[in-house]
Amino acid sequence: MDDASRSQLSTSSRAGLFALVAALCALPQILTVLGVRGAAGRVDEVLVEVNELHASRSGPAFLRLHEWMLELSVYSALEWTVVCLTLATAVMAATRVRSQPDAVAAMITAVALWASGITGVHLLVLYGFLGQVVSPAEFMFYNAAISQTGTAVIFVLASLGAISMRRHHASMSRRLRCALLVATGLVLAALAFACVWLSAASTRLPLELSPGRLLSRPMDLPALLLFALLLLVVFPLVDRIYRSVFSFALWLSALPFFASQLYAALASEALFDPGFLASQLTRAGGFAIIFLGMVCHYNQLCAEEVVLRGQVSDRDIRTRTLITNAAEAIIVFDATMAIKEWNPRAEELFGIARKHALGRPLLECMTIDSSSFDLRAYLRRLFADPHGEASFQVHPARVRDSRGEEWIPIEYTIVVVPSQPGPIFLALIRDVSEITSMRERIAQVDRLAAVGTLAAGVAHEINNPLAYITSNIVFALEALEELPELIALPAAERANGAGERIAEHLDELQRSLEAAQSGSERVAHIVRDMLSLSHRTEPAEAEVINPMEAVEAAMRLTRAQLNHRVTLSTDLKPTPAVVADPARLTQIVVNLLINALHAVEELAEERRAITLRLFSRKQQVIIEIEDQGHGVPEELRERIFDPFFTTKNVGEGTGLGLSLSRSIAHELKGQLRLCPSRQGARFQLSLPVHTGAERREESPPA
Repeated sequence: MDDASRSQLSTSSRAGLFALVAALCALPQILTVLGVRGAAGRVDEVLVEVNELHASRSGPAFLRLHEWMLELSVYSALEWTVVCLTLATAVMAATRVRSQPDAVAAMITAVALWASGITGVHLLVLYGFLGQVVSPAEFMFYNAAISQTGTAVIFVLASLGAISMRRHHASMSRRLRCALLVATGLVLAALAFACVWLSAASTRLPLELSPGRLLSRPMDLPALLLFALLLLVVFPLVDRIYRSVFSFALWLSALPFFASQLYAALASEALFDPGFLASQLTRAGGFAIIFLGMVCHYNQLCAEEVVLRGQVSDRDIRTRTLITNAAEAIIVFDATMAIKEWNPRAEELFGIARKHALGRPLLECMTIDSSSFDLRAYLRRLFADPHGEASFQVHPARVRDSRGEEWIPIEYTIVVVPSQPGPIFLALIRDVSEITSMRERIAQVDRLAAVGTLAAGVAHEINNPLAYITSNIVFALEALEELPELIALPAAERANGAGERIAEHLDELQRSLEAAQSGSERVAHIVRDMLSLSHRTEPAEAEVINPMEAVEAAMRLTRAQLNHRVTLSTDLKPTPAVVADPARLTQIVVNLLINALHAVEELAEERRAITLRLFSRKQQVIIEIEDQGHGVPEELRERIFDPFFTTKNVGEGTGLGLSLSRSIAHELKGQLRLCPSRQGARFQLSLPVHTGAERREESPPA
């Protein structure tokens, strides 16, 4: 069956067993040649001499009858031995087939059922329990030939079926195997009973005996040829394909079966003569070899079971130790969501003791924020397709703490473990509170680094409107200084032109104040963008926003750096709204614009160009930034999003910008990727369009 079973017998051991069995098969003939005689010459002579028993209670007839009865007892013992051996073999082989698919065991089951059925019914009919035999001698010869021919035919057909199944990798369900076993047993039992009953009731059987010829029993010739075919061709092929204890036992049993037919066809001329008894003896030996092969196999299984139990025990101890001491919460449950295992870390995370959690539904012991992830719907998809895309994914979520007061950020994976009768599921849950806090601190560092990069440009951006505001305020103050004098003039003078001058001063004063207000609003807008970018310490709740606002805020923050050093081309189209944190979305665009600036600032003037695009496509809002720089080498394309990886000189970059930008994109349910470009680098940020209704994502993006 397995590699351990295959290595039990070497080639020399197999050859030795074949030699031993061949010697045992030849032993009856050797004893006959040596003059050892243990059988009557002809049973019909004994039956004739029995009639003289009434005349004399002693003499040759009485001794011959005693000898005949002894031979009949030996024959009956051999036949009942065959019945017992084949029944036991059929039970063991059927148990093997029922537990797992094994074509060789199914073959042995069919042959054993046939042999036990026809031999048992033959003996019961011979003893008069199931009918009356018209011609006992012909009945015994005929049934011996039919039994062996049927055995050989079943062997051949079953072997061909086993070879075909292995070559075509065919398999059957357990229910189908059991049904075929029952059907095979019933059919063979009915066939055996019909053959025996018909032969017992027949007055003339198609039996031909040819004493003195080479082939004394021609009816045994088909079985002889079939067993020769099995011994030399079929069983060696089966053993070479299956290479198991079963297949070798079959091959070895073909030798005594072939010897049995040699004795029957060539050396038996009368009932209970040496050839007849040798044929029955070697036939019983063939079934004994098959039975011993089954016993050896089960002995191997028992030895392997002891070893496997020890291995399973050790593995169970190691597994339980790992589960108990794991840093992650580990929960094992089945397809009904009943909890089967609940480790100490799960007790700490959810505040439920193991003894109280076992057997309870999973969702009663875990309170997950369903607004961000629908665990129930996800589990339904997982149960429907355990080996599909739903398994082995990492999902972010939030769960209530042990006191039920706060939400704890977690990441979890559900692993499907194949098992019988159904798969079991392993949930690995990790508290990522510290990791989330660290990510926020790193993001804050990156925002502050961006603010430092933008500081000089922002100062220039603020200085210009401040100068504008100052000049307008000075002009307004000058206008205010003249206004009281004009108002204090007499009415007659005001009517002669002073009134027009008052109106002009008021109009100029209004325009100056409005211009100063516009400049102050511009300064306030820049300061607000800077504060939004730098002062965020906690993740804000996402809201429905127009992505154009975030793009324009990023352009305002980077205008001073870009205006005098590169050419910024924009293609901003109206798009649907998205659900995002405005400050975080602005941070992504700022990072990408600064990266593009660094990529082209050292190039020739005609190549210092950046293109910013905003458009929508297939329910996605796309923000695309493309530069005309040297691009990203192929070997670095997979690494540019790694934390702390940078191609800039020491001191010019932290290596966090792209990594944090991609993390923020994932938090916004979007993607940030580097797309192919004919020249330079093209980064594309895609965000899902807001549908206008609250949606529960059944599975976060991978």
